[in-house]
Amino acid sequence: MVMRKRFTGVAIRGLALAISTTAFAQDPHEATRYRVNANTVFMAGGSVGATYHALANDIALVTSDDKLRVVSVTTSSGVQNVRDLVYLRGIDLALTNARNLNGFLASGEFGPDLKRQIVYIAPLTTEEMHVLAQPEIGSLEDLRGKRVSFHIAGSSSASAGTHIFQALGISVQVFNFPQPEAIEKMRRRELDATVCICVKLVPAYVGLGPGTGFKFIEVPYPRALETEFLPSKITAEEYPNLLPKGSAVQTVALVTLLVTRNWPKGSVRYNRNARFVEAFFSRFEEFLKPPRQSSWRTVNLAGKVRGWQRFAPAQEWLDRDEREAANRLRTDFDKFLEERAKRTGAQSAADRERLFRKFQEWRRGN
Repeated sequence: MVMRKRFTGVAIRGLALAISTTAFAQDPHEATRYRVNANTVFMAGGSVGATYHALANDIALVTSDDKLRVVSVTTSSGVQNVRDLVYLRGIDLALTNARNLNGFLASGEFGPDLKRQIVYIAPLTTEEMHVLAQPEIGSLEDLRGKRVSFHIAGSSSASAGTHIFQALGISVQVFNFPQPEAIEKMRRRELDATVCICVKLVPAYVGLGPGTGFKFIEVPYPRALETEFLPSKITAEEYPNLLPKGSAVQTVALVTLLVTRNWPKGSVRYNRNARFVEAFFSRFEEFLKPPRQSSWRTVNLAGKVRGWQRFAPAQEWLDRDEREAANRLRTDFDKFLEERAKRTGAQSAADRERLFRKFQEWRRGN
């Protein structure tokens, strides 16, 4: 009886394979359908109009061609993006930040090995913490016990913003409203401040007239924030309607991260993401041209994320690029010395090496 059941199972699987193979041969579009799906990656971006959505759209437009297609998926927030990357079938890439990742690490939602499950490809743009407050508010301390909106629930503004207030020991009444709605509530004196951890410029703030009296509040940078945040500032050049000419307000910033799953080397999804890395890194100069987001100019692809591992193909690409850059530099330097030798005479190999080291030190200092 056991052998009959086993044989029956084998026969059924063989029949299913035969039917599938026949269908593949009979359907002229099946080969194309397979190729398209094998060369398409899906990126969890953000809500329409939000920073992540704009970045994901840029990435999709620049990296897609006839060999690779990147599809930006509209989502709600960077927090949800991490869940989608882990749970949602088909999501290959996601935009989030280190605060979200570390929050999941602390909660244990994905188990104790999250750092082995998720790896980053590159840090991208910074997201500054904007604290827009009523005229009488002079500091974050003045918001103690007051009504503060942290954008929509689940957003970076909500998760990281409340984390910062907690780290500073400032307890507030927490609300969650989109920025335009929060501003209207501030006009009606129903809120004392609104927080947005966003890439500059925030459209809802740019359109504010100086007559509102609203202003940006400084955010300190204590040691407790150094692991996940960077010091930054908001300037009058960026928001001339809210800051006096030539002035600036100190704040903190998060770095947007492009992350993926730590797929086994050689697997279909590993190889597909590796093709994406090649396209993304090798075409990065295209992100610096209009009409792409101006914030791309602040990106350092080689930047590191403390405590997290980089996706292996991304690290390999950066290492290869560094070696090639060093080789190009040495070639150019040798050509310079050859031209110089025509005027001043040839130098020994030791002198050439000494000059090259000094040249490298000079370049690192400039």
